[in-house]
Amino acid sequence: YANRGGYSSSSASAAFYRFNLSTEIWGTLANMPESTRYGGAITEANNKIYRLIGNWSDGFYEYTPGGSWQQKASPPWYIKDGCSLVYPGFGDLIYCFKGNETGDWAVYSITGDEWTVQDALPFSVGYSSSAVYNPDDGFIYLTEGRYSTAIVKMKLCNVGRYESDIKDVGASS
Repeated sequence: YANRGGYSSSSASAAFYRFNLSTEIWGTLANMPESTRYGGAITEANNKIYRLIGNWSDGFYEYTPGGSWQQKASPPWYIKDGCSLVYPGFGDLIYCFKGNETGDWAVYSITGDEWTVQDALPFSVGYSSSAVYNPDDGFIYLTEGRYSTAIVKMKLCNVGRYESDIKDVGASS
């Protein structure tokens, strides 16, 4: 799944697409309720798509493939540069790293439709950051973004909660 965003209001778009792996063709899906620009984030959880709009917005939506978009609870802050969403493939929580040169992060409960702010990370996450969960080792890997090569990892326990200290596994050279 992908959407077209942009830096300026003239390049913002609500278009939403899905790539078909068997035919290798992009297909158009239902437009998002708001146009996206820089800083938004997207993840998949339990066969649904979750999308933060970005561009100093607190818009947060859930998309059911073949269906429509539904507005969900707004995150605890406006989203701008470097936001990442990651779902570990189990449990009820989606992890959100705010970005925008902060260490702010929160977890979103899918069933509760609510956000819980976590203690700040000991580093800032900036634009061009990203996060991914590796099921082989149980860690979320998070890049700091903004020209840094640093990667940190966070261990999750089996219920999806933060468990251990953040480990620096790389640094700018």
